[in-house]
Amino acid sequence: MKSVAFLFLSVLVSFSQVALAEQLELPLEPRACISLQEAQSSLAKYMNPLVGTVPVDDFNWLKEDDVPLTTRDVAHAVKSLEWDARGLVYQSSAVYDGYCAAGASCWGWYVVDCAGKIEARMDGEE
Repeated sequence: MKSVAFLFLSVLVSFSQVALAEQLELPLEPRACISLQEAQSSLAKYMNPLVGTVPVDDFNWLKEDDVPLTTRDVAHAVKSLEWDARGLVYQSSAVYDGYCAAGASCWGWYVVDCAGKIEARMDGEE
């Protein structure tokens, strides 16, 4: 009888740990993530076709007549990738910076997630 009660209690505790981890969005096991080299390769493949253009689709505050992306910008972004443990992504340094509104500065950078997906991000301040 004690073993049945212990088994029931063990299952209950196990389910509560899973529920708590899901509520806190914590992975129960470490997720596999691409390496820095794979992230760099993914970012280069994403950015290389953008050379000579202004990536207005990625950074909506840019204008078509702004300075186009260069191979040097791509190389710098790829080389600057660092692991961001809070966001669980690789993050580049700023690719673009400038004014996005009257008196407001903005900057944009890229992140590469653990699956290799690229996302443009931006921030700013007045």
